[in-house]
Amino acid sequence: MNKPSFEKFYRDRNFILALSFAVSFSILTLLVVYSVAESIDVLTQEFLVGYADNLPENVSIIFVYTNIPIYLTFVIGIFFLIKEKYYDELFAYTSIVTVSFFSYQFFKLAISRVRPALFLFYRSGFTYPSGHATMSFTVIVGLYVMYFIYGKMERNISYLLVLSTPAVIITYSRVFIGFHYMTDIIGGYLLAATIVVLIPNIYRHPVIGKKIETLGYLLEKHIFSRFRR
Repeated sequence: MNKPSFEKFYRDRNFILALSFAVSFSILTLLVVYSVAESIDVLTQEFLVGYADNLPENVSIIFVYTNIPIYLTFVIGIFFLIKEKYYDELFAYTSIVTVSFFSYQFFKLAISRVRPALFLFYRSGFTYPSGHATMSFTVIVGLYVMYFIYGKMERNISYLLVLSTPAVIITYSRVFIGFHYMTDIIGGYLLAATIVVLIPNIYRHPVIGKKIETLGYLLEKHIFSRFRR
């Protein structure tokens, strides 16, 4: 299989994968809208919150500030992508983070699912899909995708495990302290997975990829090269 045909096969495969995530997210969203999974959500949340309620307050309140690792990972990822001159990956990474942010905000407002009645700390706003689940998956797992799949570095599953562990802890802690139902977390994962697979795949198209490569060259020549002197 020559390179152009292999690239097309790779893009088609990823498009189907993104489509499967999107369909799964759509089905789950319908289940949430029509309250099909609500009883399981309530039982799961009551169990986890009941367990967390036994912890000292100075321990459980840590879970409220789980957005900090997401911000740090994003900033560090951007820094290293620029440092390594991975400009195609830089544009893809910033794009998936931006799209994920506005997508989960849109669905939260459109669905308007209220937060659980049982929580350790008060939090206003809507709950589906979980913003922490969407953004932690996008920022942390997306960084692995940029570096080890679309980038030039050797693939290593251990890096994925290391990067995904904080994402899992961050997101499921939202159920733990009563801010979200379990389906909020799963919905955030599915939404993020759709975006993380789809957008870089679009950027790999020969026409779009060429334009991104040209833009990266201009940024390196006129902006980033000045900071390397």
